[in-house]
Amino acid sequence: MFAMFVCSHVSAEVDTFSLGSGRQGAGSITGAGTNVNSYTALTANVTAGSSNLTVSNGTLFAPGDLIMLYQASGFAAASGDQSTIDLSLSSVGGWEFARVQSSQSNLIVVTSPLVKAFNSPGSQVIGVPEYTSLTVASGASVAAKAWNGISGGVVAFLVSGKLTLTGSILATGAGFRGGPSVNSPDTGSECTGLDQAPTQGGQKGEGLVSGRYGSISTGSGNLANGGGGGNCRTFAGGGGGNGGMGGHGAGNLSSGYGGAVIDYSGLDHLTFGGGGGGGHGNAGGETSGASGGGIVFIRAGQLEGGGKVDANGIDALPSLCGTSCNDGAGGGGAGGSIYLRTVGSATCGILNAKGGIGGSTFQGNSAGGGGRIVLQAPSGSSCPVSVLAGTCGTTAFNGCNNATPASATDPSYAGVSTIFATPLPQLPAPIFVSPSEGSLVSSRRFPISGTASPGAQVVVYLDGAQLALANADNSGNFSTTPLSDLTAGPHVLTAAATAQDVYSPLSIPVHFQITSFGTPVITLPSSRQILSTSTPTISGMADFSTLIDVKLNDLLRVTVTSSATGVWTYTVTEGQALSNGIYIATAQEKGTDGSVGPPSAPVTFAIDLGVSAAPIKVGCDASGRAAVLPWALTLLSGLALRRRPLPS
Repeated sequence: MFAMFVCSHVSAEVDTFSLGSGRQGAGSITGAGTNVNSYTALTANVTAGSSNLTVSNGTLFAPGDLIMLYQASGFAAASGDQSTIDLSLSSVGGWEFARVQSSQSNLIVVTSPLVKAFNSPGSQVIGVPEYTSLTVASGASVAAKAWNGISGGVVAFLVSGKLTLTGSILATGAGFRGGPSVNSPDTGSECTGLDQAPTQGGQKGEGLVSGRYGSISTGSGNLANGGGGGNCRTFAGGGGGNGGMGGHGAGNLSSGYGGAVIDYSGLDHLTFGGGGGGGHGNAGGETSGASGGGIVFIRAGQLEGGGKVDANGIDALPSLCGTSCNDGAGGGGAGGSIYLRTVGSATCGILNAKGGIGGSTFQGNSAGGGGRIVLQAPSGSSCPVSVLAGTCGTTAFNGCNNATPASATDPSYAGVSTIFATPLPQLPAPIFVSPSEGSLVSSRRFPISGTASPGAQVVVYLDGAQLALANADNSGNFSTTPLSDLTAGPHVLTAAATAQDVYSPLSIPVHFQITSFGTPVITLPSSRQILSTSTPTISGMADFSTLIDVKLNDLLRVTVTSSATGVWTYTVTEGQALSNGIYIATAQEKGTDGSVGPPSAPVTFAIDLGVSAAPIKVGCDASGRAAVLPWALTLLSGLALRRRPLPS
């Protein structure tokens, strides 16, 4: 019996990885600039539900490895648009863990289908080590490989036990690239376009927009969070943006615009700091924009030590001729993003995602905006954070000469830090109560119930695809009913509890089978009963929680729903009142798609508004028993019954 319920299913790979498997064992970092991640570009779009990833180099990964898919860019934005960018519903900035099933030169197959879609270009696959413990010694550092336009820029690892940090974890300057400076002869005129010909402005800093970085992308307009370049002649570039806006270059509108602010939940998106725009010059003193900060992603059982985590934007270089010539300097890079969540206490020196300082020049220049930090650790932890903006570079004039920001704490330019004074959730797998393993279910829509962590949201999967969301109450009970009919046949239910964008392990699968439509039974009225009411009640039994199509002759048709015990009932309304006549009632189970099961046995009854309901007996037969005349013939001859259409 059990074998008939077994069917293959693969649930989408929600983030059930928590602190990881510890498959890399205990780790120790003793050298500077150690890279613990591997990177390869995703070379073709991958849709949600897919398990196959087309990549540049799949041989970097082995079966069982944990990988992170991350989409850095692919946003569409107009040049010069400094509106806040909301990535909440965008694939840009999205990330997802998966585990490698197999890999070859240009293909990675993961063990479960992806939940999210990722687009190419702009997305990459990152190998993520899983340690039981990790020590970063004093003077040593874990460092991200710098983003090169297709991959890199991220430090990511999981530690199931303690992370001891007396050294550093670094992604400073590993994010979006700064725009190179441009030198061209003095034309004697000023360029004012948001987009300029290649020689008429510094190059724009890199940001969320794909394919708009390089020698053909110049002019003062920012592109998303990438700072605009300084226009001819000799103007400065704009600062990169992220959690805070990038600063505007000194002078006037010919200077580079600052990169835009990016808004999202730091639990499910991550972004590089925008690159600063390059300066323009004609005397050889111009400098390039600086790169933004990269991303640091850490989950650990506990963090201790006095070390630091940096994902800062880089400071732009000063003009090569200092403040004595009029050439423009580059904009500072924006701070990157830090995601650090622990189950136990967290103690460290500092977490930094600060913007870079603008380049010093005769005119002064713009700084990068602050980055974004998410820190989660139990109350009492001690790990200070900083998302300050950079400040404008020095100038031969007083102050910043209109370059922004003048203050690193200016709220328009400082970044965003989100602190949760609670442990990283560790959720047990939900347990199904109904249906039970191996059960036969006759209803196509029925309550699914179970237990989970109190207050958690429960994601219910049917045959590997998400079926419903339910919320566990304060006692941990949850229940949900499918919105549409399930198909007949074998099915598998699984579930995961989620809180703060982390998930429990998947539940133990429950196999069950939905039988085909049953045949209802009409229990009231009884066959050949004479009723003296024009509004009779029709009732019966069927599969529980099922739609029932009830018909009287061809004149009345209604749909009711059977109860949790299978009882269904319908009472004819005054507006549908029946007259004297013979009626035939039938019932069928019905799906929401209009499909119906076999009809019940018909029940024939009569309405006689002049007599009470009673059996019809006439005389005795030869054996002395009461004789019953054919029921319908008696009614037809004695009551002269008629039919007429019934009101609907």
